[in-house]
Amino acid sequence: MLSPTAFWKSLQGWAERNWPLLSGLGYALAFAVMLGGIALAAYTAGFGGPVLSLAFGGLVIWLVKLYARGVRAMQRLIHRLHPADANDDAAPGALPGWASVVYILIGLALAYWVGAHEDVYTYAAIELFVGWAAGQNVLEYYFAHQNNPAAPSAFAIIDEALDRLVEPHRPLLRTINTALGFVALSGSVALHAGNSGFARVAALSYTGSDAAATQVAIALLCGTIAILFTRLYIAITLGAQQALIDPWRYVRPEPPSRDIERWPLFLFAAIGIALFLTMSFIGQEEAADSSTFLVKSESFKLEIGTLGLLALFVGWGCGGYVVLRHFWAKSRARAERAHVRA
Repeated sequence: MLSPTAFWKSLQGWAERNWPLLSGLGYALAFAVMLGGIALAAYTAGFGGPVLSLAFGGLVIWLVKLYARGVRAMQRLIHRLHPADANDDAAPGALPGWASVVYILIGLALAYWVGAHEDVYTYAAIELFVGWAAGQNVLEYYFAHQNNPAAPSAFAIIDEALDRLVEPHRPLLRTINTALGFVALSGSVALHAGNSGFARVAALSYTGSDAAATQVAIALLCGTIAILFTRLYIAITLGAQQALIDPWRYVRPEPPSRDIERWPLFLFAAIGIALFLTMSFIGQEEAADSSTFLVKSESFKLEIGTLGLLALFVGWGCGGYVVLRHFWAKSRARAERAHVRA
């Protein structure tokens, strides 16, 4: 059995060998705590719904990044006006003390403002303070990364470690990822069809009954149609790619890349936004969840709830990307085999 001293030395050696990964995980945790704390504070204070609160948390992280750039520019100005002494022990990539003080004062002012706005020091102020405290590490990360842009980012280090971990199981994980993409795309459309009231309106229009079983069947049918549409969409866009773009891009006799192009992704995203808004307009968003997006007039009403937005971004966006990439690669491989046989 190892003694406490030997165990501690063994732990120190392991930490030194894996310090880049541990550092990356620490910074990732700081990002997550800051995003979650700011978003939760915004939601608790009634600033907006879950999606808007998360967007606000992301905006604050982006502002911290801009602040780090401003600190670097101000530090260069300070060094130009007051050159550093040769005996200055400050690390060249370390965040200046005055920048940390200013950052802390801004956080305290925001926490006080939130507490005063609610008339009492509520949970929102505490959540904001916790997120802002974690943001100190985020600020240090951005400042250090700007001083050494060639250094790999924390997320790149984590991604490399995960790649090494999953490499032996990559075929299985790729299959699971594709299956989850199909489920997410189909399920998001089916969920929004039922949640927005579109399935009920369609059931009344075509069957004269709004029974729950009929609505579920129509919602599932919408999810199935989404998969079939995606397959047809790939056939059309890939045909356009091969006829109009590939002859100009691949002038040498080399096989085209199986990676999906960007323009079909952007067009697919626009189609998804139009589809979800149209379904919400037809169903008049009769679900009970709060409306995150609302346009209303005397003769026109268009709203989509938080659940609908999540279905759009997670299901149609992320799941649709996986399905598009799968169909695109399969179609490219089929075209290559046909070309070889010819």
